[in-house]
Amino acid sequence: MFRSWSLASRACRAGAGVLAVSAAAAVAECAGADAKPTGSAPAQVSAAKLASVFDHTLLKPEASPADVRALCEEAHRYSFASVCVNPSFVAEARAYLDALAAREGTERVVRVCTVIGFPLGATTSRVKAFEAEEAVNAGADEIDMVLPVGRLRGRADVAAVTRDLAAVAEVSQRRGVVLKVILETALLNDDERDLAVMLAAQTGCDFVKTSTGFAKGGATVKDVGAMHEQAAAVAGTGVGVAGGMRVKASGGVRTCEQAMRMLGAGASRLGASASVAIFEECVALGYVSGADEHVKAAAPAAGSASAPAANSDDAY
Repeated sequence: MFRSWSLASRACRAGAGVLAVSAAAAVAECAGADAKPTGSAPAQVSAAKLASVFDHTLLKPEASPADVRALCEEAHRYSFASVCVNPSFVAEARAYLDALAAREGTERVVRVCTVIGFPLGATTSRVKAFEAEEAVNAGADEIDMVLPVGRLRGRADVAAVTRDLAAVAEVSQRRGVVLKVILETALLNDDERDLAVMLAAQTGCDFVKTSTGFAKGGATVKDVGAMHEQAAAVAGTGVGVAGGMRVKASGGVRTCEQAMRMLGAGASRLGASASVAIFEECVALGYVSGADEHVKAAAPAAGSASAPAANSDDAY
């Protein structure tokens, strides 16, 4: 998707953790002289393509129903890939997004994502499978689960990690929803990270995701690039979902520059609470085409006469 910016090069990935001053510098550094924004227009991506990579996220424990509705309104305006909310808000988010689309006479575009075994990954496999089933029943289209990090570290109990992934993958495959596995890469060494990617592929997961956002560190270009390459290598052996697993970068992605580096390293999705700010920064820097046509008008304030009502009877 973002190959026109040439950000997926190995040289760009090698710059993990070394961030330039601006998104323009990131593009120039990774794409070479031809892409420098001075003297010529920068390479552009369509607004629809950029918007489609964001899982617009709100997982704070203090998030209120009003906060979730605001999140949904933003995601609807920008046509982000999904909203990612805590399980107790799945039904409410689904109903509100449906209402926003119905008001315009369109089908809902924004998917509903939720988290399982979050943020520690330390609940039992049966509990995670039950959580996943409940989430799908409530209206979730996508599930981000945390694997049991402590059992993965040092290869302490690889069989248990495999069973854990398989338990939730069985639900996701049977119910037809997308499953992303959170590795918590800040707590893993390279060997453990690569093993986690392989296990996720073997159990039929759709994505591997870097971080919960609650650990000591978040996504890095180095980890995203390595996860992308490992997923491609495993897919090359015929293991895993058709087309191979994809990568979601999450945790600490707050600027256009950071987003472009993650996408260039191989991420297909970005989990971010700052999705709107990132999108608008990329627009302001001239990297996005068609933004005016893509972004919808702001919705009426929640609670106003013309605002859609969300049915939250079964939200909890």
